[in-house]
This record gives sequence, structure tokens and C-alpha cells, in this order.
Amino acid sequence: MRSPENFLLEFKERLFRLKYQQSSLPTKRQGFIGLYHPFKGRVYSGTGINEDEDLYKAYLFGENAILSRLEYGNYSFKEDIEKHCLEFNVNRVHGILLPPSEGGVVNNPSDNKLLEPAHPPGMIQGAARFSELAKIYPQIYGIIVDDFWANYGNAIKYEDIKNIKGALLGKKVDNNGRVDHSSPITTPHLKLFIVSYDGEKGSSSRDLFELIDGVNFWIYDQESQYGQFGNRFNFIRSNYPGKELILGIYIHNSDFGDMSKQSISYLLQKGIELYEQRQISGILLFAGHWLVKNYISRERSSKIGLSDFLYKYFYPYLGDMKCRILDDGTKKPLEKVSVKVVSGDRTVAQGATNVQGDFDFSGWSGRSGGFEYRFLAEKVGYEPYSGSFILKPNTISELATVYLNPLRMRKNLDSKAVTYEESRSFTAVRTDNVDNSGKIGDRMFPYCIAFPLEISHYWHYPETRILEVLSTVRFSYGQPDLYDNDDKALRCISELKKKLEACPCGIALGYMRDPVSWQAVVIYWIDPLTWKFWDPNSRSLVAFSCKYVIG
Repeated sequence: MRSPENFLLEFKERLFRLKYQQSSLPTKRQGFIGLYHPFKGRVYSGTGINEDEDLYKAYLFGENAILSRLEYGNYSFKEDIEKHCLEFNVNRVHGILLPPSEGGVVNNPSDNKLLEPAHPPGMIQGAARFSELAKIYPQIYGIIVDDFWANYGNAIKYEDIKNIKGALLGKKVDNNGRVDHSSPITTPHLKLFIVSYDGEKGSSSRDLFELIDGVNFWIYDQESQYGQFGNRFNFIRSNYPGKELILGIYIHNSDFGDMSKQSISYLLQKGIELYEQRQISGILLFAGHWLVKNYISRERSSKIGLSDFLYKYFYPYLGDMKCRILDDGTKKPLEKVSVKVVSGDRTVAQGATNVQGDFDFSGWSGRSGGFEYRFLAEKVGYEPYSGSFILKPNTISELATVYLNPLRMRKNLDSKAVTYEESRSFTAVRTDNVDNSGKIGDRMFPYCIAFPLEISHYWHYPETRILEVLSTVRFSYGQPDLYDNDDKALRCISELKKKLEACPCGIALGYMRDPVSWQAVVIYWIDPLTWKFWDPNSRSLVAFSCKYVIG
């Protein structure tokens, strides 16, 4: 027999749902809120949620972090990855590496199966695992090292982190877990995050700081300290300048128990504000099992009130973007085009087009009627595309069809075999593409002002190595009014010349395509007739109308 308390609770829920049957709820969409540990389980009914609905379908979490472990949360590792990347097609997936304090080890040579992590899971092997998976599932954004500062300096050394980062970037890892740091990088876009709790100052090591791309930060004693969030956030931001930040929010903490609705809702509100200000790139809730039946009661689910919050403060401000990408020559759909959606200088979603050439994104559309994103599309054999769009609340925005231009055929060159004397014999052919107009200078650099190629230029650097250096350049904002695009591009080529002696690169001056604006970007050459443009602001390759090059 049901208790009076449960009967009253269920009666209130029925009244609440009946109220909303008479007025339409906003459409439920994916966004930047998700789970640190997804869970395969059923939920209690709530606002916009049916009894026994699957956890993901109940909330449409768009940001998830998955353990490098054989099984967790009623998912096998394989099912967890495939569900969130293929079936759910979430915006971003982070891998979680367990340090020694959490049951992992730095190196386990037996952990060598891509979709079946061993016990104990190796951190180096886990990083290599997510590097390989990212080549299959573009939603994978990087890794998060759990409880980092509790392990660093003792169970984990600097060299371990260097090896983990190398494995994440796709450098070769042998059967004994040794990373060949001289090998080429194959996944330069993946990010290494660490978990940091409020009050953990960390290390002052500049070398370590350069290896870390972002921080997933948590207030450990959340219930008593959530009111100090502003101070805690400023502390994290000052200790990790320029790093990407992901907010963590506890639903339950093993040391402090259940968190109140007040602390959860307060931090969610603060997180949404920071996302709109482009100060964080996501929110992760700990954890999936504290939202499903068998782990919490109906009363606890009602007390959390997560669906109430999301339908009031989150879902109404989400929107959809849909686009189709075609081959500009054949007008046929292009499958597996790599697509990134960028907010500020952070990638907030990444994926690929389907067989119809379609790509969908759902995300934050702002509380003031619209939120601007940049849209980057790339496919081998085609010129990259860069554009922008504004997402409107509770609206589907269909972009105009995007046409990718096939790259013009160039003489097949082995860059290692090209000498200065041989390169002088190449004929620079001016293209008919209006985006490549400008003065033609030295034969080596079409549509550029005179920029002679010195004999000392070194053509042996793989492109992945060049991109690695560019992706790790950090900018100082001591005088932000003086630090513009020119300075950023100059800093980038200075780092290239310093770390890759005689690397053929320069500053390109011209127009960004969309929106049209005069800008300075980095230009680098793979061989004398193959060049690419890299934008320091978006930290990515871009389509660019080049007018001049400065060496």
C-alpha cells in the first residue's frame, strides 16, 4: 500500500502534468549540459518526461564524459561510445581517464583492445584509445584526467602527462606503452582536460601548463560553498588563464551526500550565464546513476526537479541548425564532411555529414533572441568552408546549401625530395578563382608579393607537426588593446620558426570569407605549391582570400 506521502507526491505530479497538457512545452533539444558518467536506466515521470523513459531520452543530454573502463553505468564501453556518438549523436564526448587513486594505472601494456579497456585501465593506453576512436567518431573532443592534483607529483609525474598528451594527439605508442614523440601527430585537435576542485592551486610548472588544454572544475563541498561560486570561479580562471573551462555540478557527492535543489539550480543558472558570456564551454552533472530508478526514490527525483528547471530555464532557449553540404562540381551530397560549430574560440560541437550530406546541430540560442556561431566544414580533397549563423530560440534554422569546391589538381610532389633548384623550375599558374586574386611575386608563392624562398627552408616537417605547434601557441593579453590579429599571427610564426627551424611560413593578409573582414592569418607551406591558412582566433584552418604575404 502506498504511503500518504507518496500518494500526495504522485497526485501533485499528475496535477502538474495536467496543467502542461493545456499549454505546449518548449521543444526538448540537446545543448551544452550533460553527464559525467552516463547511465543506462529508467527515470521517474516529471515535467515533459514519461514514467520509465530512458535517461538520455528524458533529458537529451548533449555533453557527456565516458570512462575508459570495460563496463560502467550498465553500459559496456563499446555500447556507451556507439550509443552517444551514433544513435544519440551528442554535441561532444569526453573520455575519462582514471588515475591510480581511482583504480587506474599510468601504463598497462595489456590494455590494448580498442573497445575493451583492460583492468586496471592504462592512462596512456586510454589516451591512445580515444585518439583512435576520434578518427571514427568525430564527436570525441578529448579526455579528462580525473582527480588530477591528488595524483600529480606522486603517482603521476610530468613525463607521464607528456606521454598521455602525446598518445592523445595520435603519436605512435608501442606495445610496451612507450610514446614515440618524434612520430607525427594524427589527432591534433583533441584536448586534454584535468579535474580540479576549488582550492587546488596546482603546479607553477610552465611545461605542465602547456600540456593542459582545459579544466573541468568542481566545488567539492558544494552544498555549503555554492554561494561562493563567483569567488571559486575567479580563482580557477586566474590559475588557468586562457584554458577552456567546463563546469561540474554534483547531484550527489560520496562524501557529502545528496545535493539540494537549491545548490544544483543555483550552479546551473550560473553555468548558463557563463556559457552565454562564452566563459565556459559545457556543464557536466555528476552523475547519471543519481537520476535513475534503483538509485534514487521518487521523492528524491521530485526534490531534484531537474526537468522543471530545464523546461523553465534551458530548453526554451535552445534552437536547431540544419544544413546540407554538396560537391560544387557534381552537386551531389558529400558524406563524412568534418563539421565544427564554434562559439568564441571554443568548439562546442563537432560531427560529420550523413549520406545525404546533412548536418544537424542543436544548442544555446541566447536569452536575448539569438546567439552567433561559426561553422567550419572540411573534407580531404576540397577547399574548407567557413561561415556563421545565428541560432534563434525554439526555432529550426535551415542554412543555405553549402557547396565545397574540389581542390585544383597540383603536381604531385614529394616534399622531402624537393630541392631549391628543382622548385625554381615550377611554373606558378594564376587561378581563375576570385578568392585567390592578388599580386604574383616569387614563383614559389603565387598571388603574393615578392617573398623569395630561401635555400634554408626545410620541407621535411609533416603538416601534423606544424599544426601541433600552432595549436599550442598561447597569447598574452597584458595589453588587449594592442594585441590584435596581426600580433597573434606574428606570435604564431615566431613559435613555428623557433620550434621548427626554417619552417616555410608567413603572415597572410586578406579577407575572411564570412563575415567579410580584413585580417591577418598564418600561411604555411607543405610543399612549394601547396599552402594552407590557419586562423589564430578560431585555432583552425580557414578559407581565406589572400592578397599579400609577409615573410
